[in-house]
Amino acid sequence: MKVPMFRGCVLWWLCGLTTSLQAQIKDFSLKAQYIEGNSKVLFYAKNPGVCPIQVQISLSNPEIVADPSLVRDTLHFVVASRLDSVVLLVLPILTETGKNLWYSHAIAYGNPAQAVDDDFQYQLPYRQGKTKLVTQGYNGRFSHQGEYALDIKMRTGTQVCAARGGVVLEARGDSQRGGGDASFADDANYVKILHSDGTTAIYYHLKYEGALVGVGEQVVQGQVIALSGSTGWSTAPHLHFSVKRPMWMEEVSMPTLFKSRKAEKPRSIKPWRLYKSF
Repeated sequence: MKVPMFRGCVLWWLCGLTTSLQAQIKDFSLKAQYIEGNSKVLFYAKNPGVCPIQVQISLSNPEIVADPSLVRDTLHFVVASRLDSVVLLVLPILTETGKNLWYSHAIAYGNPAQAVDDDFQYQLPYRQGKTKLVTQGYNGRFSHQGEYALDIKMRTGTQVCAARGGVVLEARGDSQRGGGDASFADDANYVKILHSDGTTAIYYHLKYEGALVGVGEQVVQGQVIALSGSTGWSTAPHLHFSVKRPMWMEEVSMPTLFKSRKAEKPRSIKPWRLYKSF
């Protein structure tokens, strides 16, 4: 995931400055406010969404901070979900310098400190009892180098099911564009689901109007959430599926286990094999 970057300036004669974010986490906000009587700058955040948000603050002119022990190259915070407002940082300012405090900040999904359930058994992301061909597996040679992701052959319009229950973080279904080169990279329809352990699953290349769930909706394992397609950077109809864990300012794909006929023996998935969903 690309980490959104923003810049701002705390101006002494303003009450504060609010930075708005991109669409998928548009309800999150970071504000910096100068308290004139105390010569302090307060950074506080609002996160009414369902997912924790990481915030990285960088100061461009830290020399005007009165207490150097409070300043590092970058300052990291995790803002919990469903918070109306929380103070992240209080900085005493040397107002005699006559300078404004300049800063930038970046945001990303998730709390890296949250424990991840590496033993969870996922359902393959299609109807139980159905068998599909996996055309590319983990670290695949074509487009999965260094990535734990699966490409599953599906005819356009095939029902896609939640591999694990959770809450919908993002959903897109308005794209009608797809093709075999990088110019289509930003045109994929998809659904992204947040799990209880902070990991997220992405279901990619859905058909036009193929996202059947909306942001904030709770889904259960096996529920039909989408219809497959070939939007975005795609050479043929298929589903791209991967699970990611939050790290500092990024999400990293991770290997997962899938249910098999014998529940006590979960299986890993290899390319160019047929697999039935349980």
